[in-house]
This record gives sequence, C-alpha cells and structure tokens, in this order.
Amino acid sequence: MEIEEIPEQRRAEFDAFVGAHIWGDVLQGWTWGEVKGAFGWRPHRFLLHEYGQIVGAVSVLRREVPLFGEILYAPRGPVLDPAKRGQWRELSRLLRRRFPRAIAFICEPRIDETAKRPPGFWRGRRRGLFQGIQPRIVAEIPLSGDLAQDFGRLHSKCRYNLRLSERRGVKTRTGEPPDRATFLRLLQITARRDGFGLRAPRFYSAVLRAFSDAGQGALLLAGRGEEDYAGVFAVRLGRHAIYLYGASDDATRRDMAAYACQWAAISWAANGGAERYDMTGMAPSSRQSHPLSGLRRFKMQWGAVERRYLGPLDVPLRLPLYLVYRVAEPIFARISLWRTRFVARPAQ
Repeated sequence: MEIEEIPEQRRAEFDAFVGAHIWGDVLQGWTWGEVKGAFGWRPHRFLLHEYGQIVGAVSVLRREVPLFGEILYAPRGPVLDPAKRGQWRELSRLLRRRFPRAIAFICEPRIDETAKRPPGFWRGRRRGLFQGIQPRIVAEIPLSGDLAQDFGRLHSKCRYNLRLSERRGVKTRTGEPPDRATFLRLLQITARRDGFGLRAPRFYSAVLRAFSDAGQGALLLAGRGEEDYAGVFAVRLGRHAIYLYGASDDATRRDMAAYACQWAAISWAANGGAERYDMTGMAPSSRQSHPLSGLRRFKMQWGAVERRYLGPLDVPLRLPLYLVYRVAEPIFARISLWRTRFVARPAQ
C-alpha cells in the first residue's frame, strides 16, 4: 500500500472520496482539518492506494507535545474498511516512517464495538462522560431520502412537539453571517442553563464560517416574528451529516422552537443527499441516574438508533515515550482544557 499526501488543489477529490465512503465522516473531511489548523494543529490529508486503486483516506492532525515530540490524531478516521486488517497494519507503518518525531497515532474510527481492534492498535484512554475525544456512543438517524417516511419514524411525542411549535407560530429559517452572533448568544445561554463548558467564541465562529463558506454547513434558526429562540448548526459531507451544535433560549422553550430547528436541520441534511444524521454523544443506557439520560431521551425520540464504536485507538510509534506520555496525558488534557475552554457561569 502507498500513501499520498493531498494538496489544497485536490481538496474536492479528497472530500468526494470521504463523503462517499461508508466509513467516512464529516470530521475526516478537509474543512474540519482547516478549522483545527487555526487552533494549534497541523492537518495532513492522505489517500491510500493499493494496486492502483484508492482504498482509503485519512485526515491526520499533528500537534507538538512539549518534552515528548508530536501526537497524530484522526477524528472519526481512518476511512478504511475494518475487514482489511493488513491495510491498517500498513497504514501505521507508513505513518511511522513519514512522521519520525511522532510518539503515537490516536484515532477514533467509526468501527462497531463488536469488531476486533486492527492489528497493532491498542485500546486508548476513554475520556469523560462520552468515553473518548469524540463520543463513543452516539445516536444516529438513518435517512431514507423520503422525509415523510422519516417523519413517521419519529416518536409520537416528538411529532406532537413539532406540530405544537407550528401551532404557536414558530417559523424556521436559514441563518446568514450576521446571525452567527445570535447563535453564539443562544449557545452561551444554553451552557449556563445546562452547566456545560464552552470553547472560546472565536472557535465556534471559525467552525460556522469555514463550513458555511465550503457549502457544507447550515445554521438553522427558529422563532416568532423578529426574534430567534433556538438554533442548530449542522454539517454535511456526501452521505454523512452531523448535528454539531444546538442552543435555545430559556424563556420560550415551551414553544418547542428547538424541535422545529432540529427537524429543519434533519431536512437540510436529507435534501442534500445525506444517508445518516449523527446526533453525537449520549448516555450508554436509559438509567435515570446517568447525567446524560435526558440527552439520550431527547435524541432517541427522533427515530435514532444507538451506535457503539470501539472508542479511542492508539498506535505507539515510539514505544518508550508513548508509555510515559500515556501516564502523563491526563495532566496535559487538564492543562489544555484550562487554556482553550471556559466554563459558562450565570451572570452575577
């Protein structure tokens, strides 16, 4: 197998392969690497060839780790058939040769948890409530191409809430660049209400701008009159779509604007040819005591199915340094969290 780094001029070719592949994902597309490139990572996009055919792709993010060397990371990649175990082994060999300062290749492919780990890939560290850098357990909506059929798969309560939002005069629209500030305000309100952390606003601004400019993202807003109560930002690449961010105002939640927004985003994904709509992470079970149980209930009512992935996989490229790094990595993660994110708190 051979590995070929793809230049900017062949961006469309790379995205076309990733978007069409059954194991592809939006986070393996060119645009996500472009965003991360502005925040301390250096993206590299590769196509993998065997016997004159393209057999896989991987978008690798490279970052310097003080005292250790470099870390390579592939969110939701590589885009490679998990049954072709020899290709996975060869990929790790090729990356070791191409990046001699890298101590490890960390990846989170969309491989089912029942599958065997590829040869030479170790089980990585499962971080936080979502058990990974990317969520290990996700809610995924299969899209049939027929919105009426997809609507019929929704839970009865979900359909009721959508009709209720319509009766209360909630309208949805596609946001324009000036609306991004409104969405960020709604995101901060949601973070304060639900007690989760946010990255710096400039990160979200960069994501919205990059995907919108590439024609791969849509900001959907819902409200009444001139006021927007809820928003969803969804991204799409070929057959794959992701519900990336969602937000809603406190005072008007009873109007079910968040439901109207979510359905608009699902419709946008389906009308663009997506076959799956990833609603991202949720609780591993319906246990009421789990802190993410409410998130699970909300997401599953959209006709979603549960997907459980293998989770983070590591390939040690320089074994002694990797073993030390694995012990120290939680400390680096806390420092990184402190530097790049803030916890939203209620205004004093």
